[in-house]
Formats: sequence, structure tokens, C-alpha cells
Amino acid sequence: MEIADPTSPSLRVLLADSHQTQRQWLASALRRRPELHVTACECEGDGIVGAAFSARADVAIMNVAHPGAGWPDMSIVRRLHLARPELAKIVLLDLYDPDLIVNAFRSGAHGLFCLADSPLRMLYKCIHSVHRGEIWASHQQLLCLLERVSQVPSLRMIYANGSSVLTPR
Repeated sequence: MEIADPTSPSLRVLLADSHQTQRQWLASALRRRPELHVTACECEGDGIVGAAFSARADVAIMNVAHPGAGWPDMSIVRRLHLARPELAKIVLLDLYDPDLIVNAFRSGAHGLFCLADSPLRMLYKCIHSVHRGEIWASHQQLLCLLERVSQVPSLRMIYANGSSVLTPR
């Protein structure tokens, strides 16, 4: 276990998760690290933005999957990014869908983390790395992202009036 450097400044972490049990467990685990000052809140639009300002957070960790929703809501990440662009944002993921990975980074996340695939000590490293301005993603997530970015969209040539330049043939 790493020992915190007493000369290093503490990090203010905002933990936003709509799953109360997971939020309490994760907040408790993060608070064991003396260099982390954790504020926990429910993951909802106005609440998380207000909490980010009032807690003067350095890093926000968000579980954007709402109970029963089935699909993560990246609009919360985007709203927080627009309100606090300097805030380092980490999104907790349960699945590796290519669209989800791309949308997380497009929405302003600097880190993606899956608790099911990585031990908790890696989350501490993720927090510190993202706070330093680094990007945190697994090898699989980066490959997914690179594959999406490298896909070339098909070009469609049209006249100024909107009709197609090329015939179907």
C-alpha cells in the first residue's frame, strides 16, 4: 500500500452514483486514503453540478448508469463538463460498448474505469493520473476508440440544390 506524501496537497473527489449502496461502499473505500477528501452525491444533473461547485472538487467520479435505465446517460457528464471544464472526470462503466466509450470521451470524460475488471487500488491510480491531466482507459477501451475514430465515413457528393452528383450506377 502506498503511503501518502504529507507535503502533497489533498485531492477533493466528488463521487456521484445513483446506486446508494454502491455509492456508500465506494465513498467508504476512497475515504481510507488520507490524501482523498470525498464528497458523495446522487448522480443527477443539477445536483451533481451544484455539488461539484460547493465541494470545490478536483476530480469527479460518476456512475452514469441509473437504476433500471439500462443505458448510461452521458448528458450528465456533458452538463458537468460544460459547467466545470477544468474538472477531471472519470466515468465508471459496467460494459464495453464502443458507442458508450466514444460518447464518454466526447462528453468530457478523461478516464473510464470498470470496477468489475480492475482492483480498487487501480481506481486510486486512475484518480491521480486523471488529476494530473492524463487519460485513463484500458487497452480494450483504447482499441475501441481508435477503431471508431479511424472509420472513414462515406462521402456523398451533391449539387448545391441537394440533388446527387452521381447516378446510382
